[in-house]
Amino acid sequence: FSDSNAEPAFIQQQSKFDGIVNMHLIWNSVSNKWHATLFGTNLTDQRSVVYGSDVSGGLMVPAEAADPANRIYVVVRNQSRLFGITFRRDL
Repeated sequence: FSDSNAEPAFIQQQSKFDGIVNMHLIWNSVSNKWHATLFGTNLTDQRSVVYGSDVSGGLMVPAEAADPANRIYVVVRNQSRLFGITFRRDL
């Protein structure tokens, strides 16, 4: 946001990235021919707003738009929890 102090409190609260945890574990065999990787992103499944836009202007009559409680926001949130594993064999 260009000026977060001008945004409503609920947008400011939901824009925090507190508690997002990622991990990456690697296992290699003794012969170093086999490799496995386990990864996870956003393990706590914390959903934060990464982008928000006030779209009220074209959707309300002026009397409705005058009340800040009537604002309509479209928001984009960060990716939810994701896990994965990869296996590799070197020849």
